[in-house]
Amino acid sequence: MKLPLIRSALALLGWLLLVLPTPSGAPAAERPRCSVRHAYLGDHPHEVETGWHDRTQGISHDADHWYVSQNLSSRGGFLGRREVLIPRLLRIPVSRDLSVPIHCRTPGISCYHFSTQAWGRERLREGYFHLGDIVAHAGFLFAPLQGWLDGEPLEARIAAFRADASLAPVAWAATGHPKAGWLAASPAHALYTSDWTAVSELRRYRVDLEALGRESRLELMALHPVPLLGSDGRPHPVERVQGGTFSGDGRLLYLLLGFTRDGNRGGIRVFELMDEATGGPCTDEPGARCAAWLVDRSRNAADAPFAYVYDSSAPYFNEPEGITWWDLDDVPGRHPSAIGQLHAVLLDRDESHEAVIAVDDDDVSIKHYRAQIHCDEEMSWILRKDSTFATSATDEERPAPPFSSR
Repeated sequence: MKLPLIRSALALLGWLLLVLPTPSGAPAAERPRCSVRHAYLGDHPHEVETGWHDRTQGISHDADHWYVSQNLSSRGGFLGRREVLIPRLLRIPVSRDLSVPIHCRTPGISCYHFSTQAWGRERLREGYFHLGDIVAHAGFLFAPLQGWLDGEPLEARIAAFRADASLAPVAWAATGHPKAGWLAASPAHALYTSDWTAVSELRRYRVDLEALGRESRLELMALHPVPLLGSDGRPHPVERVQGGTFSGDGRLLYLLLGFTRDGNRGGIRVFELMDEATGGPCTDEPGARCAAWLVDRSRNAADAPFAYVYDSSAPYFNEPEGITWWDLDDVPGRHPSAIGQLHAVLLDRDESHEAVIAVDDDDVSIKHYRAQIHCDEEMSWILRKDSTFATSATDEERPAPPFSSR
């Protein structure tokens, strides 16, 4: 007689566990469905002057080229200003060794220099001197522009360039906010960005690609913001966002965080984006509400498997600058040093963070990683069979890169 009652009680208990809030206040059905591991492969280039090393701001790619953004140092005077920053974009074939210096006249290299092109010069006249972390998406290169005029911040804008050898500007549009230092593009054609400090949520804009392609008109539809949550479901604000990128399937968003004055707390944070109503992947559809849950983070320690090592104190003044996801292992014609899926820039500024202008003293590194992602008990990104993940923090267990990591 007691057995049916016990079964009924167990069934009721199971139902309550599914629907009742967890201790963090978040329903269990909305908790992250992805688990992820990363392996640091090494730096390439590593602390060198590459020709695109001066105040590097961001990195992205298309099928066979890297894209780099810079804010070049200039003390020669421009438009009546004694010291200014001059934005520049570069397009570099993936077949090139990124540690070998280049310039805009190097065969195969394309540049868009704001001070020498009519559209760019007009932006400089308006006060837009800062180019952030970029993203190549759907045949366009999207770039965030920030500016100041008479000491006051201008409304941040997003510019679209052709993602080809011309790097021709197509259109630009206002964001409605004074800050937009980075961009990441979701598979649903939404551009993500945020403020720089005290970031508790991400802004996102749906892009009308048809209007951009046919009419050279950039239309941005603001979507609901995306709150950042820790693994416990509580708010997880971050500081000094320097870049962002989506994983290949769009389930994960990587944020690259810069230095803070209270220590080297930054590096890479990994968030899973989930629809708040369904608990499934974020759709970026109008009206949809999504949240970003923390699922992994790098460590500022050389012996950590997911290591992003930097020192923002004197005399090093390292600064994270830009991040992109590109599964390079099977890209035809790539240089042998181009490996892994995740690639994050580190700038050695050789100056204090208070200095606005420095002339060509920077060194640049790119840190490369492999990623193993499991979502819904399925692997959403296939790891190469010859890769080994470190299960303990030793250099001997870390995958050996085909180049020097130190």
